[in-house]
Amino acid sequence: MDSTAPDCIDRWCLRDPEAAEVAARRVAEASKLAAEMVPVDPGADDTGSAGQEMMARVLAEVGESFLNYRVVATREAEQRGELARVPDLVASVPYFDADIFELSGLLAMGRAVWR
Repeated sequence: MDSTAPDCIDRWCLRDPEAAEVAARRVAEASKLAAEMVPVDPGADDTGSAGQEMMARVLAEVGESFLNYRVVATREAEQRGELARVPDLVASVPYFDADIFELSGLLAMGRAVWR
């Protein structure tokens, strides 16, 4: 996550089960919520209905985006846990002048590590 993001986003907001339930309900009930938020004047033209449709799309998109970010936050937390473990073996690899992108470079790295 962005290092400037508030701690609540990284630590619990996105992974909070209750927040996920609310987001899922917002997606499922987007049209109903939009109807409550954007009243339609029966005597006016059709702009209220268009406003409700737009609001429903926005609410659904926000809910879906939250749920997608939740998946990413959950996976990042899992990876952070995996990376926090101390490995059984650590090997130092010397700096190479070029990227290792083929078998000969990999062999050179192996020779340097296993000496």
